Amino acid sequence: MTDAQRPSDLDMQAPGAGSDPGGPGQPALDDVLALARLICAAASAELQLHGAAPEPGPDQGAGFHAAAALPGPDGEALGVLRVSDRQPRPQGLSPAQADGLKALARLAAAQLPRAPTPAESRPDGLDAEALRERLAQKAGRTGTFELDLDTDLVHPSPTFLQLFGLPPTDGVPATEVQRLIVPDDSHIPSNTATRHQGVAALNVEYRIRRADDGALRWIARRAEFLHDAQGRPVKLYGVVQDVTERKLAELRTQALAQLGAQVRDAGSLDAVAALAARILGETLGAARAGYAAIDTARGAYRVLADWVGPAAPQGTVSVKGDHPIADYTASTARLLEHRPLVVDDLAAHPDLAADVAGFSTIGTRAMIVVPVIERGALVGSTYVHDAQPRAWTAEDVRFAAAVADRLHAGIAKLRAEDEQRILNEELSHRLKNTVAIVQALATQTLKTVTDRAPVQAFLGRLVALSRAHDVLVQQHWLAADIRAVARGVISIQSDEGRFTLVGPDLRLTSKAALSVAMLLHELATNATKHGALSVESGHVRISWQAIERAGEVQFRLDWEESGGPPARFPTRQGFGFRLIQMGLSGSGNTEIHYGDTGLRAGFVSPWSAVVEP
Repeated sequence: MTDAQRPSDLDMQAPGAGSDPGGPGQPALDDVLALARLICAAASAELQLHGAAPEPGPDQGAGFHAAAALPGPDGEALGVLRVSDRQPRPQGLSPAQADGLKALARLAAAQLPRAPTPAESRPDGLDAEALRERLAQKAGRTGTFELDLDTDLVHPSPTFLQLFGLPPTDGVPATEVQRLIVPDDSHIPSNTATRHQGVAALNVEYRIRRADDGALRWIARRAEFLHDAQGRPVKLYGVVQDVTERKLAELRTQALAQLGAQVRDAGSLDAVAALAARILGETLGAARAGYAAIDTARGAYRVLADWVGPAAPQGTVSVKGDHPIADYTASTARLLEHRPLVVDDLAAHPDLAADVAGFSTIGTRAMIVVPVIERGALVGSTYVHDAQPRAWTAEDVRFAAAVADRLHAGIAKLRAEDEQRILNEELSHRLKNTVAIVQALATQTLKTVTDRAPVQAFLGRLVALSRAHDVLVQQHWLAADIRAVARGVISIQSDEGRFTLVGPDLRLTSKAALSVAMLLHELATNATKHGALSVESGHVRISWQAIERAGEVQFRLDWEESGGPPARFPTRQGFGFRLIQMGLSGSGNTEIHYGDTGLRAGFVSPWSAVVEP
C-alpha cells in the first residue's frame, strides 16, 4: 500500500454511506467490513462482539488473521474487528494497514448501540441480526411495534419510543400513545373500536407532540392485522417513521404555489403583502410575519402588512404603520449588506444590542428578515418573527427568501400595471383630443363641400376608431373584449336593441379589435342608409365562432340583416366597400350575399391572428 492509500487519505464515505446509524458522514457497518477487506487486502472481515480483543498481528495458525479492538466508552473492549486470509502472511499487517484497521474498529464501535436498559436486555445480548435491525431502524428513523388487542398494550422498539419521546419500556398503553396526537389529527389513527372491528386505516400520517420536549413531528404509520383461527383480529403489527422533513417540504411547496397563484389575482399592493405575510407566518408556525417598505431618506419603516398568528403571546397587536429606522439601526445596517438577517436569539447577538429595546416592544426574540433590493438600494424587507428563541433551519431561511421573491415580483407587477394605467389614460386623453382636432379640421376644411355624405362618412369612421381605442385602453392595449368592441360601434348608429350579439367570450388582439370596429362601422352605416336599419322592422344579427378549414382553426365573424329591403350590389364602390372587401385585418377572406331580406356577410381569418391566447 502506497502512502497515497493510507487510511488518513482514504474517503471513508464508502458506497452506502449516509444511511448509517452512527451519524451523518459515517459509513454503515457493512461498508466498514468492506473497507477493512480493501485496506488490509484480506479475503474476509467480520465483527465479533463481546469476545476477546487480541492485539493486531500475525496468527501462527493456518492462513492469516489480524484484529483490532472495538473500544467501549469506558475503555473496555466491546469486541473485535477481524480480517482473515487463506494465505499465510508472516510479516503481518503493514503499519499503514494496522492504523487503518484500528481506525475502522473505532468507527464500528461508535456505531454500536448504547448499553440496553433492563427492559431491553436479552440474556444472550444482541446477535448480528438484532444489531442490524436496530441500527437500520435508527438510521431510517423508523420504529416497529406490536399492539396486543386484548391488553391494548403497545410493545415498541427503542426507535419507536425515541420518535414519540417516551421513556424506555417493554409496553405502553395505546391510549398513552394516542394522547400525543394533536387534536386536529386525532380522528386519523386507529382507536380501540376500529382495532377490535378490524376496520382501522392501515396506512396513515398524523402529527404528534413528543412526550419529552413537546416538539411537533409528522409520523407515517403502516400496519397489518394478525387474525386468529376464527378470523378475529388479535394483534396489530406495524412500523412508524418520522416524515417531518418531507411533510414540511411538501407544505412549503404547496404554500409557494398558492402564493404564486393568488398574487397574480391580487389587486393592490396591500393585498399582495397581506397574502405573503399570512402564508409565510402560517407555514413556519411563527408569531408574526409581514412586509415593510423602507424609506431611508425619511428614516422610516412603513409596515404595509403584519400578520399575527396563534403562536404569538396573548395581547400581541399588529405593528402596521410607520416606525423610525432609529429604533432598528443595527439590524438595518445588516440588511444593507444585501443578505438575509437570521437571528435565533436576540440576547445572543451583541451586535444587535442597540435594537433589543425596539424588538422587545413588539415581542420579538428570534427572526428572519429578507431585504428587498432595487437598483442597489434597500427599499423593503420581508420578515418572520418568533416570541421565543428559535433555531431557524436552512430550509426556513430558503422558504422565507422564496416568499420574499414572489412578494417582490407581485409588487413590481402591480407597480408596472399602475404605471401602464396612467400611461394609457394619458394616451387616451391625448388621442381623444387628437380626434376632436381632426374632426374640427375636417368640418372647417370641408364645410364648403356640397355633398355632405363623404364628410359624414369620414367623421363617422373617426368616431368608430375612437370607440375601439377606448376599449383597448381599458385593457392596457393588450386585448379587447369582442362584445365591448361591437357595442361601442353599433351604439353610434342605432339602438342596441336592434342588434343580437351571439358568440363565446373572446378577447381580440389589438390589431383585430381595430379591424372589427371598422368593419362593423361600415356595415352598420350601410344598413342605416340602405339596409335593415333603414326601416323600423329591420334587425341585425352579429355572430362569431371557431371553425375548421383546411385542418386549421379559423375565426369567423358573420353579419346577417333581416326584416329590411332587398340588398343590392352597390353601383358605386367607394372606400367603405373596399374596406369590407379587405376583410378582417386585411386577410381578404370575405363572403358577401345580397339577399331579398338584407345583406349577409362573412369574414374568416386565422384564429391566432384574431384571438388573444
